[in-house]
Amino acid sequence: MKLRARLQRLEHSGMFDGHCPACRHRHGTSVTVFSEEKEDGTVTEPEGMPLPCERCGEIPEQVCHVLEVVVASPAAAGD
Repeated sequence: MKLRARLQRLEHSGMFDGHCPACRHRHGTSVTVFSEEKEDGTVTEPEGMPLPCERCGEIPEQVCHVLEVVVASPAAAGD
């Protein structure tokens, strides 16, 4: 087997996926974080946000950010 063919087989095997070795195990997972929008329009910090990787500084997880908006009921607005 020639060297080029061996390298191509290694590349296609998934052994080298291009991700940081320190956070490779965290890729492909998803995390849901929650924030709340206050009446004055400010948004609280997301709760449960994953920490960045110490080696590459990126957050490898897929983050789903849920923003809870508090809306006054129509009955309360009419008072």
